[in-house]
Amino acid sequence: MRKIVDFITLVLSKIEAAGQIAASILLFVMMIISTLDVVGRYVLSKPLPGAMIFEMMILAAMGWLIIAHTQNYRRHIRVESLIQRLGNPAMKMSIIVGDIAMLVYAIFIVWGGWNNAIGSLAIRETELTESIIIPIYHIKFLVPIGAGLLCLQLILDLINKKWRNIQTDDDK
Repeated sequence: MRKIVDFITLVLSKIEAAGQIAASILLFVMMIISTLDVVGRYVLSKPLPGAMIFEMMILAAMGWLIIAHTQNYRRHIRVESLIQRLGNPAMKMSIIVGDIAMLVYAIFIVWGGWNNAIGSLAIRETELTESIIIPIYHIKFLVPIGAGLLCLQLILDLINKKWRNIQTDDDK
């Protein structure tokens, strides 16, 4: 069982690394689009058609591509003022309960996101903006994929008991 978990962890870390690279590339592309839009709008009085739609799609893609990696390193935002007041056992229990709640929530995101993406693909959903048609159905698949990776990471965290390594002020 341990070898299977280690193998899944290794594969997931490779997928997370690919997601980081893809998100970095998308960030660079978004910077280029934004720059061209600003220069076009204020210097040439001709904005880049569809820039806002492309930027929204890129932001969504970036967020879902890196969410599992963020969970892997436990770098999500949390309410420190409340957590610091909990004792070590209560803090660790709150982390376990939070991970389980997030897992349930992410499962619903996978389910709903997949249904939405399939429906969008079936009708070849597009966005009409400033006289250009932008297909958006393909980007919708990143939501269930990213949420699925998050589910896998949360399950691995619970199996590996990552919460045991979290230190509180009592441990220091």
